[in-house]
Amino acid sequence: MKKIYISLIIGLLLFPFYGCNKFIDPEINENPDNPTEATPELLLSSIQARMGYTTIGGNDAARLVNIWMQQITGINRQSLSTAYYIVRAEDGNNYWNANYAGTMMDIVQLRSISDKLGSEHYSAVADVLMALSLAYTTDLWGDIPYTEAFRGDEALSPSYDTQESIYEAIDNLLSDAIMKFQMDPGDLPINSNYDFIFRGDIEKWINIVYALKARYYIHRSKVDDKYYDMAEKAALMTDLAMDNNMIFNFYNSPGQDNPFYQFQSQRQGDVVSCSTLVDLLKREFPLSDDPNALTIQDPRLSKYVEPIKDTIVVSSPEGNKTYYPGDYLGAIPGSGDTRYSSPGEAIASPNSPVVFIANFEILYILSEISFNKGEFQMARDYALEATTRSLQFYNAFNVDFIDAYRRYLDGLDSGLLFKEIIIGKYLALYLHLEVYNDFRRTNNVIGLVPNTQVPGNSEIPRRYIYPTSEVDLNRNTPREGDTPYNPIWWDRN
Repeated sequence: MKKIYISLIIGLLLFPFYGCNKFIDPEINENPDNPTEATPELLLSSIQARMGYTTIGGNDAARLVNIWMQQITGINRQSLSTAYYIVRAEDGNNYWNANYAGTMMDIVQLRSISDKLGSEHYSAVADVLMALSLAYTTDLWGDIPYTEAFRGDEALSPSYDTQESIYEAIDNLLSDAIMKFQMDPGDLPINSNYDFIFRGDIEKWINIVYALKARYYIHRSKVDDKYYDMAEKAALMTDLAMDNNMIFNFYNSPGQDNPFYQFQSQRQGDVVSCSTLVDLLKREFPLSDDPNALTIQDPRLSKYVEPIKDTIVVSSPEGNKTYYPGDYLGAIPGSGDTRYSSPGEAIASPNSPVVFIANFEILYILSEISFNKGEFQMARDYALEATTRSLQFYNAFNVDFIDAYRRYLDGLDSGLLFKEIIIGKYLALYLHLEVYNDFRRTNNVIGLVPNTQVPGNSEIPRRYIYPTSEVDLNRNTPREGDTPYNPIWWDRN
């Protein structure tokens, strides 16, 4: 039954947001306080599918920013333009409209109906999903409409809230959700058949609220160190059990498959694996302290990257190097061709799950916080456990690698340890917006080298620019400073 629901929902999603850049949902002007016959159950399943397919896992965010982050690289058409840091206002239309006219409008309606029916738990889930949707949108653009949004004819040109105030709203939504989850659900508990993420398990929902609080506090640590303490308190409230990851599952069936898999199927030859990611996965870790010991590579390599099928000769200042079928080879940013390694099954198979937030992300947050407090061995321990959980999640666990990686972490001084924590998180969060957030938040501590083939300005963009659909229709859209290189609020220090 769950597969049928997902197929129907995703089928409805495909046309509105991918068929036309100028699409504007007419329901954007409907008043959510006067809902139609939609039920909380149907709204919840629809919202979760939208978020898995578009907000979190959609190509207009996950693919684009991770081309910038050099996990993948574009070699043709729009993806090649992305690799060359060409940022156009129209590129944001689909994602913006999908979030405002689709996902968030439905969330507002879900909360309105839930409140009228006295269902605290459905209302709480609406708060969590709104917090996530707002966070994704503001982390890409900065200031966005919220307090005057979703009012229909009463506010056709809603004003923009500052990102600082959006983050306060996110925190309030998550706090409200915890309070509501602890209340009696009344006559309308969450129907497990329509909750595709946690099957109505309230303890898991509460757990993930604290995880999200930790994430959004750590974002603000660049603004004020106090957020490190707040992030730690939230993270330590989470239950890091393996089954408490917030993911959306897709299936190996037409209409139910992963959005990046669909992109790769429909746009063959646009994207390949990037050398930055592949080379990090190919690092050699000794299996013992013996100087002549054998080495081991990251076992996620075969999950993240497909082997090449043809012989490739790569030229470099050190001379030519030949790669043979079965080797793994990433293209440098903005170059290469379809002979290079494609993204692997972790993100590019029909049933690859889309990760909203996972326990290994929280462990990396705790590792960073421990480092910031000068507790370096604790930072190593958290980083090792985070890596272990990531390998387990991708069915790549290897005890020899974990032992070798432990020795590697133990040998790092404090100057290199922080960089390795963020590299570890970079490798764990494959095709995820948090990689881009960490890049900005840590001022590129992992050392990504911008695409050297870009003429003129070769800096990696720091934000999206406002979409044409918003600029054309909302007179309050900010125009001053609307460039890809004007940092968002929490990225300005």
